[in-house]
Amino acid sequence: MSINSMLGPWATDSVALTHLSESFASATPFSHVQIDDFFSEEFAQTVRDNFPVPPEDQSKWREAGYCIYDNPIEGKLAIDKRALEALPAPEGDEMRKIFELFQSEPFIDLMRQVTTMPELEADPHLHGAGLHYHPRGSRLAMHLDYSIHPITGKERRVNLIVYMNPEWKAEWNGGLELWNSGMASCGKKYDPGWNKAVLFQTFDESYHGLPEPLNCPEGMGRCSVAVYYVSEPRTGVKVRPKAVYYNRPTDPVDPGRDELMRIRESRLLYPEDMAQHTPDWKPRWPGVVPMATPPGLFPAAPAAAPAQAAGTTTTSPGSANALSK
Repeated sequence: MSINSMLGPWATDSVALTHLSESFASATPFSHVQIDDFFSEEFAQTVRDNFPVPPEDQSKWREAGYCIYDNPIEGKLAIDKRALEALPAPEGDEMRKIFELFQSEPFIDLMRQVTTMPELEADPHLHGAGLHYHPRGSRLAMHLDYSIHPITGKERRVNLIVYMNPEWKAEWNGGLELWNSGMASCGKKYDPGWNKAVLFQTFDESYHGLPEPLNCPEGMGRCSVAVYYVSEPRTGVKVRPKAVYYNRPTDPVDPGRDELMRIRESRLLYPEDMAQHTPDWKPRWPGVVPMATPPGLFPAAPAAAPAQAAGTTTTSPGSANALSK
């Protein structure tokens, strides 16, 4: 299947590409653009038909290869690179085509053109990228992404998230929120509808998330495909080994949640953390072991300092509460 048959009309329309580039550059609260009809209709339907929906039996989610994030600041299921490679054919073959497309030079050239970042490169490790599924009750608190790749030392520059949710209703929540500098207010919000993508810059003030719990019907979920592009680190870039989470001004004061946010800056959260700092918190999905690493697919890596390129600086841990920054 050719790149032109997989992507929507925007990819071969020079006028549309120019418009997307101009919109990306002028957008607020930071550089971003929404791309409608991202995949061709035929390929979009293929993606939707083969998207790996978790089993009804929650106890089998980990066995099915999902990384499960279930804590007060993040709730989602993820298929990362190793799990993606393990998906059985023929469905898995269709899912792998997406990332072959995203890592192809012609597609990266499109991303360079829209962002006017000629230095962009693909991440062959797909670190943090993959297939994401948010069941009812999921959320992702406002955050900044990791800035320096832990394996390659490259700087994360832009995120591309493609939403594959036909007939999504606004009252179900799940919209991608982009917040203004200093986390003062929400600048833009995009519903996770059908076959549309949001491409946005990642840097020290690209606050984003889906902070409101999903209210979709039981048995439904928010499906998305995520990939990130990198470059050689720019001079003075701050190092964030992990995502850094923030409270909104309207979030209630909760010292226990703030402590979880502080811990999450350096590692994943585990049940023991919630038991210690937020003992009243109840897991979203009873019966599921809320560990982020499915056994046999994502072995825990030993703790190590992230690669630090010349000219980079390390972010000093601070309060997780945006109001104190």
